[in-house]
Amino acid sequence: MGITPGDILMGVQCLFFFSFFLFSFCFSFLFCLFSRDFLFLCQLAWWLYRTANRLERWDTRGLPVWRLGQRVSIRRDFFQRKVGVTLSLARFH
Repeated sequence: MGITPGDILMGVQCLFFFSFFLFSFCFSFLFCLFSRDFLFLCQLAWWLYRTANRLERWDTRGLPVWRLGQRVSIRRDFFQRKVGVTLSLARFH
């Protein structure tokens, strides 16, 4: 009993189906990776992660995390603190 033409044909079919499956999987993965919806979800997750960290930092510093109608003052306080730190660091250089 040796290798028959049926064995060779079965091997070629297996290689063909395996390569087709691998190609279709890679193509669909790359298509999903570079689609606008996937990039939007990544940006949304990153924004939520940064916002959660920022709110946690504000909470530990004792700053008001959320006051209705006063989100602008929170942004202004954050901007003034950021500029103040930048200016204080610039004095040492």
